[in-house]
Amino acid sequence: MKLIARVGFFLLIGAIAVWFFLVRQSGTQRYTAGLEEGLKEKLAAEEIVLRGFSRQKGEFYISRFAMTGGEKTFFSSMEIRNLKCRIGLLNAFTKEWDPGLIQISRADVDLRAGADSKEAAESMAKVLFQETGRLKLDAFDVKDMTLRWGYSERTRGTIVGSKMRVQRVADKWKLVFRGGTFSQNWLKRLAIEELIVVFGKDGIVFEKAVFKKGQGYVSLTDLKVIAGERPDVTGKMNLRKMDVSGMVPVAARNFIEGTVSGEFKVFGSTNSSEGIGYEGDVVLNGEDVLVLRDRVHLLRALSVVDAFNNYRRLNFKEGVFHLKTHGGKLEVTNLDMKAGDLFSMKGNMKVRLPTEEEAKNLTTEGQAEPDSDAILSDEELEGRINLSLANAAKDTSGKGGIGFEKSADDSLFARLGVSIENRALEEQGAERLSRTLRYEGEYTISLPKEAFARSPQLAEMYPLDTDSGRIAMKVPIEGVLYDLTIKQAEEIYKKGTR
Repeated sequence: MKLIARVGFFLLIGAIAVWFFLVRQSGTQRYTAGLEEGLKEKLAAEEIVLRGFSRQKGEFYISRFAMTGGEKTFFSSMEIRNLKCRIGLLNAFTKEWDPGLIQISRADVDLRAGADSKEAAESMAKVLFQETGRLKLDAFDVKDMTLRWGYSERTRGTIVGSKMRVQRVADKWKLVFRGGTFSQNWLKRLAIEELIVVFGKDGIVFEKAVFKKGQGYVSLTDLKVIAGERPDVTGKMNLRKMDVSGMVPVAARNFIEGTVSGEFKVFGSTNSSEGIGYEGDVVLNGEDVLVLRDRVHLLRALSVVDAFNNYRRLNFKEGVFHLKTHGGKLEVTNLDMKAGDLFSMKGNMKVRLPTEEEAKNLTTEGQAEPDSDAILSDEELEGRINLSLANAAKDTSGKGGIGFEKSADDSLFARLGVSIENRALEEQGAERLSRTLRYEGEYTISLPKEAFARSPQLAEMYPLDTDSGRIAMKVPIEGVLYDLTIKQAEEIYKKGTR
């Protein structure tokens, strides 16, 4: 018995000594440096900084760490806040460490859109699906997750402020997002109802994707991203009573409102200059309404010269058009819509980025001024961006939140702070760019036969079509949004009288 007691006492003293050793070592610079090197190797990071590492009361804790990645890994930059998990007293000496659910308060990750070579693609897959040795990684929980991908306006997408749960399923990872917003291409800031993504070495599968905008929904079905140097995207997108404010260029929200429904094909690549595209038919069958407002110069002129009708708001409740967006262009073709007996329109239109020469002419010649009651003015844009930057730049002392550090030094944290500012400014610039987009095409509109009854010159210029009993007008579409139809409107003002 005395021998057993002595052995027990010896083991107790040994355990206490080991405990003191682990506690003391966990706070040393040497231990932290070793942890940084381990993470850097496993994640193929180019640079890593770790702060606030500790282990106490059975918990492993890192207050903050940041990394930058190169061609061999899946991210360009990453910052993690308040990571904690379970750790046993003697995990340093056991064969396996099971941390259980790894909890993170906030993560901000810039994903690489793809690889530049076959070797780089294989390296990225190796990092994501490597064996973790004695460390058992099965589940992560992130309270505030932000993901960004794409290197241009055509490919750029984000998930912002979402709750994310990650689970290992066999040799794959399953990600579940709830809350926050999703943006991709011309779909902007859709509220995430539920997003379930499974990714493995062969690519990514969207098991469920439901987003909301206003009273409408967007769902993705059979959506896949096939792994490779240029990841191919294929699938379908269904819109149900989708608010067009989340689909059209920001500047166009002054001109059109309402909801649409339709089924679209999704195609393209996250790692190409053309980006991801959508194509399909939009059908107005009574449930949806598109409203065209008299911000269009021609409609305002018609309201002045037509003594019997008003064109301030045209409610289109029936019709169809084909919509395609890809490679920085948006095409509306085979459009045929009616606003009751008041107004109908048919035709095609394309929206594209300006050429260098056109952009130069805009800056020297100017363009029609936006309406003062614009839905999203420059001041509102700047206010929103400044607010996001203020949140991102909060002090890291624990009193001001968990935002990115704003300092004059050249540390990795400081550089990431500058990076998020640049991304916000890019977003602001992209929304302002929507005012310089070029519109091209032609529509044929029809008006009631009495529209020009009080305007003889207009009645002569636009005679009544005897077959339809209506007045037909060709409307050329050319130029930037705020200049569209302005010349035709001026001519109608000049020739029309009440």
